[in-house]
Amino acid sequence: MINILEKSEQEIMSYQPLSELQIGKEGGTIQICVARIWHSINYKQANDIISLDFLATDDKGNAIQAIIHKIHMKEFESILKEGHVYCISDFKVSKPKKSYNVISAPSAITITSKTKIVKASSSALSFQRHYFQFFEFEHLPHRYKINETLTDIIGLIISMSKVTAIYVSNKSTKVPKRNLQLQNIKFATSNYTFLTNITFL
Repeated sequence: MINILEKSEQEIMSYQPLSELQIGKEGGTIQICVARIWHSINYKQANDIISLDFLATDDKGNAIQAIIHKIHMKEFESILKEGHVYCISDFKVSKPKKSYNVISAPSAITITSKTKIVKASSSALSFQRHYFQFFEFEHLPHRYKINETLTDIIGLIISMSKVTAIYVSNKSTKVPKRNLQLQNIKFATSNYTFLTNITFL
């Protein structure tokens, strides 16, 4: 019984923190919680699914975006669930995508056909369930046309239009558009137009 406990503790210590991952090197074994999972969609090509992405957090408070390209989606999509903990090994550490990352981070994880993902028995309570990088309202105008990272904000929706579809940049495919009036905790209000999907939490 003592030997089993010692082995278990040693295995836990062997997990690599997300902060130690280096671009260009294969990662060791990480233990993470899936905070969010979604399909990345190319609205310029008839809403074609590009990849299955998820935001992973570890028990040290770190976070990283993981990417599963379309060719490997079927293999992993049924395994991954939000709020569950997994052990992941044999993955690649890559640069973040050029646009629409959910967090600003120096690296990302690419899941390949060689990657192993196993559901862990560890409690998700040790992991940060939600991870955001919030911006103040006054900084939002400066993020116009900056699409490397998506923008997280907290606000009260004062009014909201119905979703309409419009053409953008002379493209043949329409994208959804919604107008919002938001109020922050200082009771300042601003009007915004959002293209594509918006996530409300």
